[in-house]
Amino acid sequence: MKRSKLLCAALVLLMGMTAFYACETELQQPLEQSLNAEILTRAAAPDAYCGTPLSTALLIEDETMVGKIAIGNDAENLYVTYLVTEEYPLDRIYLYVGNDYEVPINPSGQPTYGQFPYNVKFQERVTEYTQVIPLDEIPPCVVIATIAKVKGSSMDEAWPLVDEQRSIILEYCIQVCDEEDSEDEVCYGDNETAWVDGPGYNDGGKEKGKGKGNWATYTPYGEDRFIPIYAGKTILVGRAQFSEITDGKVTITIKLDGWALQNVKESVKIQGYENAPSGNPAPGQFDTYKGKELIVTVPAYDFYGIHLDVREIIPCEEEIELLTE
Repeated sequence: MKRSKLLCAALVLLMGMTAFYACETELQQPLEQSLNAEILTRAAAPDAYCGTPLSTALLIEDETMVGKIAIGNDAENLYVTYLVTEEYPLDRIYLYVGNDYEVPINPSGQPTYGQFPYNVKFQERVTEYTQVIPLDEIPPCVVIATIAKVKGSSMDEAWPLVDEQRSIILEYCIQVCDEEDSEDEVCYGDNETAWVDGPGYNDGGKEKGKGKGNWATYTPYGEDRFIPIYAGKTILVGRAQFSEITDGKVTITIKLDGWALQNVKESVKIQGYENAPSGNPAPGQFDTYKGKELIVTVPAYDFYGIHLDVREIIPCEEEIELLTE
């Protein structure tokens, strides 16, 4: 028996919680009969998943549900499993697993799935396929970008269902396996102050970090950009992203990699600005948002100061060494 602790979180889809369409009745019934009993099993894995594997539907362009994709891991590998109906066998899968800022994209910012590292062409009629990826080759939290080409009456592209619409982008954080009687916990190293990257409050047009005062940075608004987050001025701890403006609101998504928020009441502080700010900021006085959420919807501004109190995630043996030094 095993139990799991989330290293970062359970599966979080980039555009929101997984939702399932009620597809055409004549396809839904045989699909559920053929998929539900099998989607939680895989021949490639030597043991049970850590925690509960999570899945979402695969839809072609007319929103017909043709299968499911399941994502899970054990102590050594990540498993991405595609399972489709007999009516829509797999022809090819394209898959990228890794950091969000390394997804192959074209000049307009769209993913170029022909350049994805896992590109598998099937010569025979295949309705199930599992891609196995060693955990030591990927970061603790990953973006999963994928398309499955299926052969129905014509060739179709099946995309995962994300937040009630087709999308090729999902996000997953590795679940850590522990023996049932283990008391292992996530351990933390140094505390740091972090800012979402951009011009320095005190730079005054100079090279970033060369102005007088502290190194705090503010960020111009830009839709769908992945913006680095730095702690201690030079340590990359994650990425942030702005959504499009809707009804005068913007959603800011913060993703930390190998770091976590400090256990304080207001570890995330955001200040919006109509004009580019200057001078030493006072995060304690920021009033656009204060709290502990990593996905925050705030009023739309041209500029934002985004301040985080973070701490590094480290092996627990390393924490013991630090305490005994």
